[in-house]
Amino acid sequence: MINCWAEKIYLHALATPDKVALVGESKLTYRQLWELSCGFANYLKNGGLQKGQVVICRALGRVEYVVVYVATLIAKGVFTPFDKEFTISKFSDQINELPDVFCVIHNFSHTFGKDVNFDDVLTIADKYKSFDKVDFDLNDHAQILFTSGSTAKPKAVLMKNSQLLQGQDICDFLHHTKDSVVLVMSPMHHYAFFGLALPGFIIGGTVVLYDDFNFKHIVNLIVENKVTVMQATPSMMKVLSVLCKDKFGEIFASVRTFTVGGEFVPQPLKEWLKANLPTCKFYAIYGLTEMGFASCYRFDNLDKPFGCVGTLLPHVEIEIRHEEADVVAIKSPYAYKKYLGFEEHKDWFVTKDLSYFEDDHLFVLGRVDDVIVSGGTKINPFEIETVAKEFDGISQCVCVGVKDDFLGQVAKLYYLPTKEINLKDFKGFLAQKIEKACLPKVYEKIDKIRTTPTGKLDRKWYKNYEK
Repeated sequence: MINCWAEKIYLHALATPDKVALVGESKLTYRQLWELSCGFANYLKNGGLQKGQVVICRALGRVEYVVVYVATLIAKGVFTPFDKEFTISKFSDQINELPDVFCVIHNFSHTFGKDVNFDDVLTIADKYKSFDKVDFDLNDHAQILFTSGSTAKPKAVLMKNSQLLQGQDICDFLHHTKDSVVLVMSPMHHYAFFGLALPGFIIGGTVVLYDDFNFKHIVNLIVENKVTVMQATPSMMKVLSVLCKDKFGEIFASVRTFTVGGEFVPQPLKEWLKANLPTCKFYAIYGLTEMGFASCYRFDNLDKPFGCVGTLLPHVEIEIRHEEADVVAIKSPYAYKKYLGFEEHKDWFVTKDLSYFEDDHLFVLGRVDDVIVSGGTKINPFEIETVAKEFDGISQCVCVGVKDDFLGQVAKLYYLPTKEINLKDFKGFLAQKIEKACLPKVYEKIDKIRTTPTGKLDRKWYKNYEK
């Protein structure tokens, strides 16, 4: 039994010291990763870091990021990652919420007394490197992650070491092995990165870091490292499928497990992926920053209706609460205990996700706050978006309610095309798949999609824009 996922790096450094643990701009073996992490932890402690103090780190896809993360845990600090576009001014509200910030790891002008330039991390770590056995405590605070802020103000979620151990369950559920080479294409300050990349370290595999959605870069990462386990959003996969064309199967030939999350997977994309990677296992996964992952659905061998997010993961319990609407409540040993500035919550976390449970499968239909009520008809914007992205030429879209004098609200669809499309044909396509009362009444073509710092659709911005 381990008390922190980072203990596994130490154990692998003893057992397989020369195995490549991490690939970024450079590569680190398990021994190098542990030695450098201990070295940077020594630097932090020598500089005065006290237990529970915050270390902010800019989330760049480089090995330095993981070294700082592990070092902070070794030094008993609290690791707090921010978007790679991080600046003090941009995130001043969130930073002001953090207790006792010790230092910031970045590569721009210094603003705190203990700042460290990202480019200097490995030099510092090498200077103070050591190979130490570290005792971790399950109940020590280890990490702060901010919620996406897509529907409300981002909240700081305070996590303990115990809450970051779900990776052990993920290893079993997704059939990770020591030969796994893991590439997670979520932003590196997002829970999906930690939830799906850490299992690679826990099992003793190799984790490949991704920093930018650049087609050639992604292809090189997959082919050169023979990636076997991969995660991406459906939107990313749709773009990759278009760019790869008839070479998709060849490029992704090494991938044996594919996990998608963050959005519903359109049916045509499911079928296309299964046809082009027939031996690959495909999983859709559902979770929240506050709770970790709750359920998983293998869609290459089981078709379920819209909204299915699968069977429950080990140690997770749910209830459908019939409050203002049918929403899912989740109980898990990996759940957070509090937001910074708020009281600790009890055993159950009540989400705002419209849900139902049927035949041992959880179905999530969207958030209560996002439902559009039009003349008494409840419209699910997620279903409209999922169907719209099935149309050839639609890369991304977002559906929100707009004011209507007669119906109260109607659905408006912002859509981002990859090529010229015929709007009449697009509307006709939607009309074949969506009830008439639920169809968008207003359409607007856009040239980019606004996202939150965690990469999710910034639905709140579009709602406020319409107001």
